Amino acid sequence: MKKFLTACGLLAVTFAVAAAMSAAMPDYSGTWTLDKSKSKDLPPMMVSAETLEMTVTQDKEKLTIKNSLSGDEVSYKLDGSKAKAQMGGRMPGEATIYLEQKEDGKVVLHVLRELNFQGNAVTITITESWELMDNGKTLKAKRTVESPRGTQEMEMVYTKKV
Repeated sequence: MKKFLTACGLLAVTFAVAAAMSAAMPDYSGTWTLDKSKSKDLPPMMVSAETLEMTVTQDKEKLTIKNSLSGDEVSYKLDGSKAKAQMGGRMPGEATIYLEQKEDGKVVLHVLRELNFQGNAVTITITESWELMDNGKTLKAKRTVESPRGTQEMEMVYTKKV
């Protein structure tokens, strides 16, 4: 009976370690350049930009993204808690942001903005799912933007600068 209980205990520990390893977040750090030829449904300002880069830094507490187009630098807490961030671009203002880690190693970035546009309250929700591919050399980002103008979806493919 002792051997059986010991074997069950070891098996449980093995499964726990395997589950923890599969849930570990990949390292998204690096400078990433948008590959427009592999991306889909990009908005005109992204298509017309000469080069689009984002720099991602990551530590045990946060993932920080600096975008070359808007100049924004936003830090998402890896524990999934919500935070406030200042956003630039055509409609500057505050946003509520948070990061969701998926079991398959993907992350989902959430941005919620409540703005006043010409005297009207406007809510914009951005959801962006990230996935590393090609041994970490390619980053695929699927973005959905929900606003009063409807829902827009795009797929951005970035390559990592060496």
